[in-house]
Amino acid sequence: MKKLITTILSILAINITAHAGTILIDFGTTGAGWYGGASVVGADARGNYWNSVTSGTYYPNLVDTTGAVTSVGGFGFLTGMTFSSYNGPAGATSTPLTQAQLDATVFTADAGIFGVKEVLVDYIKTATSIPKVQWVVNGLDASSLYNIKFYGSAKYQNDYATRMNVYSDNTFATSSLLATTVANFQSPTQSWVINTTDIGVLRNLPTTGSLYFEIQGANGGTGLINAMSIETVVIPEPNTYGLLMLGFLLIWIMKTINKTKAGVLVALIAICSLAHAHAQLLINWDLPTSSTNRSVVSNFNETGLSSSTIEMASGITPSSISNAWGGISWTSGGTDPFNNATTNNDYFAFSITANSGYQVTINGVSNLGIQVSASGPRYWHLLYSTTNDNGAFINPLRNYGPFEVSIPTTSTLITDITNALNASFAANPITISEATGYFRLVGYGGAVSSGSGRIAAAGTNDFGLVGSVYTIPEPSIVSLALVGLLALRKKIYENNKQN
Repeated sequence: MKKLITTILSILAINITAHAGTILIDFGTTGAGWYGGASVVGADARGNYWNSVTSGTYYPNLVDTTGAVTSVGGFGFLTGMTFSSYNGPAGATSTPLTQAQLDATVFTADAGIFGVKEVLVDYIKTATSIPKVQWVVNGLDASSLYNIKFYGSAKYQNDYATRMNVYSDNTFATSSLLATTVANFQSPTQSWVINTTDIGVLRNLPTTGSLYFEIQGANGGTGLINAMSIETVVIPEPNTYGLLMLGFLLIWIMKTINKTKAGVLVALIAICSLAHAHAQLLINWDLPTSSTNRSVVSNFNETGLSSSTIEMASGITPSSISNAWGGISWTSGGTDPFNNATTNNDYFAFSITANSGYQVTINGVSNLGIQVSASGPRYWHLLYSTTNDNGAFINPLRNYGPFEVSIPTTSTLITDITNALNASFAANPITISEATGYFRLVGYGGAVSSGSGRIAAAGTNDFGLVGSVYTIPEPSIVSLALVGLLALRKKIYENNKQN
């Protein structure tokens, strides 16, 4: 009996569990660089294992946070770089690095998983002769999406932020750019203050098996990085708990098994295969740059979903810029999003449609960076309704926000609100079955109507929705399966009485 139950639970696990894992990369090793570095040996204080890397070495198989060897590998630098620990979180260091210097490494709880002194004490950076540092990670799963996080911390550099670009191939061409983001490594205004809070995040990156990374100074100077993580995206599937309940039901039935163990096992396999669901990017828009187009058609739609257009409402005047898509003429002021979402027509509109026979659950966005000018909209909301009229958006079914963005003193500035928005989605996801859902991304609270508000656009995955889509089993199939289970239990009971 125990063996059979174990087998059944294993079958359930195969059907409901997605591959998950995190790989941590520490840039810098003991003895590397102009100034001393440090490798992470064994598990850190949190129990996580790291891959400490240096130049001139090929790493065929990286370990995950549990220490298990993975198929992810082929890690190697494609350019030169500078390794150093000087003026990093440990301040002035020497060669070799002393224990006192290592112990002086500064970081806060905001560093999260990167908060390890051996990880943060050293870093790699660009140089005048090497303005971009590039590397590759091979052996990734082409059927998965990946989140990338990175952390940089140093001071007295001739830039204050790093731009990370991720590409799909080794051409490092704009056409193969998947995503880009910027994170500070020192204070923008006080060069002697290191970063202790900012983490760069790139979400839901697809791959054909390899990702190509590039860092550079965000403002034309030095770019640097201390560490990064590669996380396999896992989105819970809607029918997970249903399958678990079926598993417990069948185990209960098996308590009276005599001659029908094989029959129960076959029935379980059939039930677990009724629903087909998987985590993925649902729909995506590749937004234009240096463009005054008012609308963009999605460049990717998962099977079971229709294509969709994202467009500026009539209150926005399109205005061209090199790294975002949107415009000016946002109605100034306001204390909530509803006027701009309706009568003022100051919003971006898009929808998602689950075709006949499909259901979709939306758990978040792939990326969402908001770019504003000094007088642009300070507060942003994402509103959702099942009908596309102003009345519905006065009292929407979902109101995610407000998300406050940083207002620059001059020019424009991009604020990444992906994490904040996805936290709201996690608390209140959206499920659509054989229907269309409508969204309006609304900005308000700007100083004057000439201010600009745009969605950041740099790669091919500028903005999209993530979650899970699956086929809806026909009611007759589910009914027959349940009837079969009841009949099976009755037969088992009768067999036991006879014996």
